[in-house]
Amino acid sequence: ITMTSAQFVLYLTCLFLGRMGQVTNQKFSVHQDTRFVSANVGESLTLRCFYEGDDVTRLYWYKQILGQKPRLISTLYVFNRKGSFHDEFKNNPRFTLDTGKSKNNLKITDLHISDSATYYCATRLSLIIEFAEGTIVNMDSLVLVYVLSGALTVTTILVILLALLIYKMNKTHSLKSGTESQARSLFPSTAEAEGYQDAHNLHYAALSIDLPNRSRRQRNNTKDECVYSSVRQ
Repeated sequence: ITMTSAQFVLYLTCLFLGRMGQVTNQKFSVHQDTRFVSANVGESLTLRCFYEGDDVTRLYWYKQILGQKPRLISTLYVFNRKGSFHDEFKNNPRFTLDTGKSKNNLKITDLHISDSATYYCATRLSLIIEFAEGTIVNMDSLVLVYVLSGALTVTTILVILLALLIYKMNKTHSLKSGTESQARSLFPSTAEAEGYQDAHNLHYAALSIDLPNRSRRQRNNTKDECVYSSVRQ
């Protein structure tokens, strides 16, 4: 029987739609029981993943930060229950797997702020990776808020004490400068005081010496001579 091109296209379309209906009605092989978790920094958290079906051979955990693509955390081989971590999660003791019959739980200890994300448990069926519902982990940073508040309080107190110390030093310097200026104006220096005392103790004497043995002419031409005497009391 020869099939025309239109019939062939119609056949492929029906086959594709039938396959999509099967996928839509198919029951998911993995699921997570919690959609939202709120935790505190430093606590421990277990994300639970359950699976069913004999066709499940590998299980995965993914971490997706808002605005970024999912990053692979771990891979579990169901037959030997051997799990391995990848990239920055490898050799990180905070991340461990709790595996068993029909479960692949991810445990995170000593939670950090950076652990806030959506975590997906997934499996591979043929060439398709099937994701579970996902669990949103929100970190309550109360401890960090307390630490930052305490640091801000201490910093504020130190700034106030430093400002008071600077104000006190400036005030002391101003008072000291004013006192020295007043002292200089009221009490002259030692050199100035001695100069004033010497000037006060100077007595000048003007003596007119008349030479008796000289002639009248010479007597008329006699010059007055001044002799200065300094007397210190």
